[in-house]
Amino acid sequence: MRPYYSNTGLAFVEVVPLEAMRTGMKIQYVAVVAAAVSMMTACGTPPSAEEVCGSNNLFNFDIRNEPLGSGSRLKTEISKAAAAKTPTTLGDIARDAGWSDNWDRMITVYSDPDIHELNKAAQIDLPEICWQGLPHRTSSDGPSPGYYLFLSNGRRIQAVDWDTLTQPPLNPRFLPSLTPLSALVVDERGELVPAG
Repeated sequence: MRPYYSNTGLAFVEVVPLEAMRTGMKIQYVAVVAAAVSMMTACGTPPSAEEVCGSNNLFNFDIRNEPLGSGSRLKTEISKAAAAKTPTTLGDIARDAGWSDNWDRMITVYSDPDIHELNKAAQIDLPEICWQGLPHRTSSDGPSPGYYLFLSNGRRIQAVDWDTLTQPPLNPRFLPSLTPLSALVVDERGELVPAG
């Protein structure tokens, strides 16, 4: 009799020739197939982000897709609107930047966000694995990165990056979100802020 170890290392089986079984030799047989299968499943590789989130619920901030329009142009138009010092809306600024109207809300994503708070602001409920490339502060001395995240019907569409040194003068003042109709005025610091 020789021990045999499975290639997963999860089961130990002592293989006994059939003749030995017939002669009544003492047989030690240690294996519970159901337990081994269960253990192999539990110890397998974790599911991928695509498996957990599905292709429509996975968003990566590092991928710079611009389905709505140029993020650089949007930032330029935000700065122009602040310099003009006249009331406007976020939708007007986006249209001036050549953006499509295929978004209904914008939220601000700050460095090292709390996933619960981020889900709440986005009005969705997804595990952290579905939010990839989130901004992280790399040092206490340097600028903090962030994003303006544009959504449509609860789907994340496009992120526009900024950091605390180059952030366009748009300050949502910790409102959960802005819409295309959100009225914006210029405050005493020269930032566009929600009216009222």
